[in-house]
Amino acid sequence: MMQWLSMSVVSLVFIIWIVLIVRRDSPLMALLIVFIWPLAIIPLIQNWGVSGRDIRLPFFLLALSVGGSVYKVSNDPTVDALGAIETLRETDPAAADALDQEIASEYVRAHLEGRSPDVENLPGLVALRASQGASQKAADAEAQHQTAPVDPESEQRAAALAQQEAELANQMQQAVAALAPVPGTIELAIADATLKLPARYRFISVDQTQTLAALLKLAPMNGEVGWVVHEKVDLASKTAWFVRVGFEPGHLTLGNTAELATTVATLNSSGQPQFSQGQFAPTWNESSGSVTWGQRMLWGQHTLKPLAHGTLAFAMQSPLSEPEELGIRATRLLAGRTSSADESRHSRYDATIHGPPRGELAAYIASDRKLQ
Repeated sequence: MMQWLSMSVVSLVFIIWIVLIVRRDSPLMALLIVFIWPLAIIPLIQNWGVSGRDIRLPFFLLALSVGGSVYKVSNDPTVDALGAIETLRETDPAAADALDQEIASEYVRAHLEGRSPDVENLPGLVALRASQGASQKAADAEAQHQTAPVDPESEQRAAALAQQEAELANQMQQAVAALAPVPGTIELAIADATLKLPARYRFISVDQTQTLAALLKLAPMNGEVGWVVHEKVDLASKTAWFVRVGFEPGHLTLGNTAELATTVATLNSSGQPQFSQGQFAPTWNESSGSVTWGQRMLWGQHTLKPLAHGTLAFAMQSPLSEPEELGIRATRLLAGRTSSADESRHSRYDATIHGPPRGELAAYIASDRKLQ
């Protein structure tokens, strides 16, 4: 209370200061400002910068003082407490009187102890606010229920949808629980190759993924042999990502690997390259003998490792909106950790043993049938 009083006295001083300056030009305006101080904005503008008549300093000091007073009052816990007590008095006068007495006692204790009163944390006030908050929430919920139009069909559809989602989540959990991920070195017999999984990555054979693939509504992948999953990825979650591994028989000639991106863009049937631009354009990795690219349609990010008798494919499967970098790195990593038997290397291709080639690498990437 003393703080409010002192701030009011300060504001009065600034008003008198303004009045003494304004009365030199207009006694009537000075009189009006005594009762309605915001009118001071008129002489403020009229005499802006005029020596002896400029009221900028007292005016802005007054505005700051009044603003501080308003802020102090609006944030004073005692004012808030008194409002809560008045609301309580309508239903329980005795409890309101008891709480009023508790606040008064706190002021006395604070004065004797030389500190500011802590009205905000009084047990009685805390309990009252909790009770009033719960009552208000219940009233709001009841009002919303009464005013909102009831559409039985919408409620039935919402209930059916919720049940379907719950059933799907349960089926997903069961399908994931039935999986048996394997770490270490994986023999890809159909490709005559070996995949050395990185630490914390696991392989799941395709015969185990059929149920989960159906629940996820995955498009088919030619010659799919399994999935590679990081141990921290929950395949039942909506953000699960993994790499699908497949093998497609038939030799692919490499062509000019340095010009893959340009060749693919030229061969693309739609006239527009389907692969991502820049760092995600088809890029040949000489060290691993594979090509990596990012495609925004169908599969996402791929790495292909051409062999003498077919092609190993690593395709990213992810619901993430920006998975390119992750997909590129994951598929390229797996291709780099895959080794084939000496006679299965791409350079050991022999038409008399492996049959005629089925096409060129760039044309395969540009085609609409790749990996599907």
